Amino acid sequence: MKTTLQTRSKKIQCTLTGLCLMLSASAIHASSASLSAAPSPLNINDTFSLNFSLDLSDTNTTGGAIDISWDTSILQFRNNFSFDTGTIDSTIRDSGFDVIDFQQPGLLSIGLGNFSGMSPAGLLGLLDFTVVGAGTTRISLADSIKWGGFSQTVGGANIPLNYTSSTVTTVPLPAPIGLMIAGLSLFGIRRSQGKASG
Repeated sequence: MKTTLQTRSKKIQCTLTGLCLMLSASAIHASSASLSAAPSPLNINDTFSLNFSLDLSDTNTTGGAIDISWDTSILQFRNNFSFDTGTIDSTIRDSGFDVIDFQQPGLLSIGLGNFSGMSPAGLLGLLDFTVVGAGTTRISLADSIKWGGFSQTVGGANIPLNYTSSTVTTVPLPAPIGLMIAGLSLFGIRRSQGKASG
């Protein structure tokens, strides 16, 4: 009886160890889409770029799209996205399926696909913005509502992505106005010193 309990205990221990290894492996290699961190602080009229990256190396997909959204009272998209030709080039994706859909101000969809299947990983391209207002906004990523998220090549099941967004903080007082105020202050100090000595 003791041997049977020991055998069962070892089987349970091996099963739990195997489950833990599977869970940790899936956590390490989760599919993801991410934006690089925005520079901070930013002034009105500053322009900046964010790296937009995708990692589906742990799965095989026919494709999908990602919605990118932001507050248009703070940021203006510069309408110049193009796919990076380095890591996820047209030998991996079928450029006939590329999607760059500027749906409305503050909402852009970017997608790619290949009916043969692909496992893209790397830089998709750069997103360029201009600061047009003061405040803080989040540039968010999500499965595309219009085009659909990424799906598996076999079976077509949805591939859940871990999304990493970027937060942008802008300075309310533009630098040129600050310089003008500083210059006027110096002018006022000199003028008052001139009156005091004269």
